[in-house]
Amino acid sequence: MKKNFVRVMLFGALTLTVSTVVTSCKDYDDDIKGLQEQVDKITSTSPVSTEDMKNAVEKAKQDLQTQLNDLSALVENPDGEKTLKEKIAALEQALADATGDKAKDLATRLADLQNQLTTLQKILKGEDGVSGLEKKIEELENVKTVLSELIAAEQAYITSGKKDASAYESTSFGAYVNQAIINALQHEGDDTSKWGKIAQYVTEAVQKGISTELSGINNYLTAQYGVKTTLETFVKDVYEKLFSEEAIGKQTQLDNLLDAINAYVSTEEGADYKSYADIIKQIDDTKKQLAALELPATGTFSQAVKDIIKSESEQVGGVIKNLESRLDAEIKAIKGMIQSIVYIPESADRTVNFNTFYVKYSTNGNADDWSPVLNANEVKVNFRVSPHSAVAELIKGEEGKYLIAADYHQLTRATGTHFAIKKIEAVTGEPNVIAVTLDASTADKSYAVALTVKDKGETTLNDITSDYFAAVKENMYIEEVEWVSVNAAASEVAKNASIDYKATGSYYKMTVHSILNNNGSGDVDGEPSTKTKPEEFGISVDNLFSVTFGTTGGGASSFTMNETTGVLTGNAGGMLGNQCQATSTVKAKAPAGVLTGDKSFTQKTYETVTLIDIQKPTTIELADPSAPLVWHKTTQELPLNSEKVDEIKTALNISDFNGCDFKRIAPADVAPVSNTLVATPDIKFNNNSGDLVLEVPAGATYTGTVTTKITNTTGHISIVLSTDVDIKYPAEADLTLVNSNAWDGAKAILNLVEAGDPITAVTAERDLTELFTNYADFVGSGSDGTFTSLGGKIVFSVVGEVPNGVTLNSTTGALSVAKTYPVGGAGFSVKVEAKCEEKVISTKTIPVVFNTAKMNGTFDYSTEGENNDKLAFDVSSAVTRGEGVEVSKALVWKDASDRQLWPSTEASTDYDSSKGAEIFGFTVSFELVAGEDNSSFELNPTTGKLTLTKPGNTQGTKAMTVKVKAIPTSPWGTVEPRVVTVTVAEWGD
Repeated sequence: MKKNFVRVMLFGALTLTVSTVVTSCKDYDDDIKGLQEQVDKITSTSPVSTEDMKNAVEKAKQDLQTQLNDLSALVENPDGEKTLKEKIAALEQALADATGDKAKDLATRLADLQNQLTTLQKILKGEDGVSGLEKKIEELENVKTVLSELIAAEQAYITSGKKDASAYESTSFGAYVNQAIINALQHEGDDTSKWGKIAQYVTEAVQKGISTELSGINNYLTAQYGVKTTLETFVKDVYEKLFSEEAIGKQTQLDNLLDAINAYVSTEEGADYKSYADIIKQIDDTKKQLAALELPATGTFSQAVKDIIKSESEQVGGVIKNLESRLDAEIKAIKGMIQSIVYIPESADRTVNFNTFYVKYSTNGNADDWSPVLNANEVKVNFRVSPHSAVAELIKGEEGKYLIAADYHQLTRATGTHFAIKKIEAVTGEPNVIAVTLDASTADKSYAVALTVKDKGETTLNDITSDYFAAVKENMYIEEVEWVSVNAAASEVAKNASIDYKATGSYYKMTVHSILNNNGSGDVDGEPSTKTKPEEFGISVDNLFSVTFGTTGGGASSFTMNETTGVLTGNAGGMLGNQCQATSTVKAKAPAGVLTGDKSFTQKTYETVTLIDIQKPTTIELADPSAPLVWHKTTQELPLNSEKVDEIKTALNISDFNGCDFKRIAPADVAPVSNTLVATPDIKFNNNSGDLVLEVPAGATYTGTVTTKITNTTGHISIVLSTDVDIKYPAEADLTLVNSNAWDGAKAILNLVEAGDPITAVTAERDLTELFTNYADFVGSGSDGTFTSLGGKIVFSVVGEVPNGVTLNSTTGALSVAKTYPVGGAGFSVKVEAKCEEKVISTKTIPVVFNTAKMNGTFDYSTEGENNDKLAFDVSSAVTRGEGVEVSKALVWKDASDRQLWPSTEASTDYDSSKGAEIFGFTVSFELVAGEDNSSFELNPTTGKLTLTKPGNTQGTKAMTVKVKAIPTSPWGTVEPRVVTVTVAEWGD
């Protein structure tokens, strides 16, 4: 390590030596080669001592000093820079007059002297100059100092017997050693081969030591436990035992025991024990006393006590366990108690009907013409149960723990029988609802019925009754039955196509009465029931009613009707345009004993159906499919692709569309996020003076497919035509107002407008439309702008509540503010909206402020000068003291044109009656500024007149000063107040 350091120092000294040669044109290769050879000779067998280094540095310093002296001599000799310049100047003068060879010789000499001067100046100014040599000599002196410190440190180390190396701390060698140690300790990364030597050695030594030590510990633990174990297993076992729940519990018990003992141990007066020794003594004395007692023949006293306690505990435990079981059962029973059973009505009148239905089979003209056909004796009634946990037990019926019955009270005075409960069921999706099927077959009257629930057995926790409902037992007379078809309105069918009159959704419609008239004719009386469907009466008529179908009309031969299925088919060979009407007849099956046979009700006739020819569906495009479709306030009739229109004419066998029928086929309505169906607008193909157009209703927007059935009503040919449309509101970007140079982009400034001559009113006004460079493009003359031509409009409105004095034309944007605007001039905002009817497309909000400089004018002192804010109170006599002083005389309020508005004295006549301040809405109030003399004065807050409280005093005790603040108010903005100082001299009459 020392050798390397010395080599570095010596190489540095030698390098410094050879780098100080003045002659810049010399070739340094030989010097460098010699230097390298000297460095290479420095080996462990031929080391360089510090003394050698010191001598080398000294020699380099001497060489540099010699060169410095030579350079100094060059600078100081007569042929130095000054002398060279003088010779050059003389040669230049001689050269000016010379000719021929003499001139050539002079020019050569002049060039040589100039080169010498340039070289000299370069040496003097450059790094090879005097200053450079002096700097290098200084650096060598520093190297010499460093070497001296190293020599001293080395000598001190040798003197200490090579035991104390502390002297090296002040040398660079110490830093070098420190860095070497740091490198040896380096241990970054996982690759230990790249660590420092010391780090590698320590790591290997520690790992080996730990391995040896752990092996010894593991052998010891194995010997102690008798089984092979390791330190890891031992520590884990100890940890688990120390921190197990059992160990923690015992530690807690010990802590509690210690706390209990400490509660009785205290040095204070009245304590049970003064120390732990007292407690131990008490225990020992107790043991001696117990030893004197008779103990059982076997075991200790402690055991005897334990046996007694155990015996008693077992007896008491049995009693407690029995009580707990009973209490638990009672709690469960109480929790499971039914809190309420509530009838869920299915009709507004809260009635449940148990009816017998009759049909009139005979025509004898009396009540015997009616025969019973159905009995609705069993009806499901729903009840809501709380808590819902009781439902599981209730639906067990007789197998459950409850006695369930129907309580009833007669609605008439006649005697009735009980209602039987046939079944109790849970209701899907309703966890706290049960469905109870009541059988009223033995009941002959109407009753008020409720459900009762009681516990079985002696214990009666549940004894609850639901609310009552009306169970109506009555006769129902079916006067008429017809078949209602969902396709009843079908008006056309194509060849080989069909109409299903029994399609899903069709049903039997009954006309039912509850009474017969009392004249013995057997006719029904009163209004029929509002119920018309069998399920509304709680009955099934599948085994009672049947329906058959037929056709009528002159063109019926072109159709085929299946009388059982109700399917009407257009015959392939039928004549186009032929028509028929489908019919249906409902029959009631005759019950046993009725000799007249089945009852046929009135035949039902449906809509007239025409046989047509339906062409293959097709699509069409607009005449200009690239043109955007935009909302319009009025109906739009858009032209279509002419070639496709001609094809459709051919398919329909027509020359134009006059006389055709157009029926829009609505697409599946789209369900938005709210899940509320939204009907699409009535966009369809239509006829416009014989041309086929796409008709878009006023204000319609829609994206999707438009489908229309077009029928040649004469030729009975139809075609379904469709197209895709995307009709939207104008884009917001297309309706964004662009700020003009008429405002600063942040707010609109209202300007002063004067009215009348003389002026009778002033307002702050602005035409808001001038704030936008593209407003005229949108609006045009009112109906021909890019937006107004669609029926859109630009609307102006004040944001929030309209302040007093503000007038805004919502159409023209003319804004005016009068003086009644709230004092202070706080601005407001105007909203500008581009609207398609009520649909807002674009919005811009404009803050509005006043041009306060013009609107407020100036409020200041009436005179100029240093004391323009001061007034003197005339106290020269009792009269003048009583008159007081007008503070307003020191002030003036002028408009932006420098016309006086206030005070009214000398106010400008340009304003009506010289009331400029009133016309602007300006007011001025006055108040005293806090001061020690204020109690001697009175101030009129409106006029500003200041008076003395005791003007009659013949002598003023002292001179006084009072300050009055004049506070201006304006509806157009804030105006700064002014303070006037009034001085009062001491007086004496």
